[in-house]
Amino acid sequence: MERRLVTRDVESMLAGLEPGDDPPHFFGVKDGDAMIGTGCLSVWTERNSVKHGYLSELSVDKPYRGSGIAKKIIDSSIKKAHDLDCKYADLYVNTEKTVALVNQLINGY
Repeated sequence: MERRLVTRDVESMLAGLEPGDDPPHFFGVKDGDAMIGTGCLSVWTERNSVKHGYLSELSVDKPYRGSGIAKKIIDSSIKKAHDLDCKYADLYVNTEKTVALVNQLINGY
């Protein structure tokens, strides 16, 4: 599966895709009762039936950043995308959030 970091306009990237039949998959990390990290994997399908796993809503509370939580969420969502026969695992990052962009580049996108 090819991993891609996309910093282009999300709407133009999704223009050639259609929602897949798979429901969104939510990933959450808790500390006690508090949700401290989240991510959501949605599956989109190109008109030629190529599946994309689209990771969004990746967030980790500030006190927990740097402890590997984002990497665990990304790794879990990539595994799920692979299990769903996705050819691509796409992660969209808001380029105005430089901390997020740098973090994802460090994680191998």
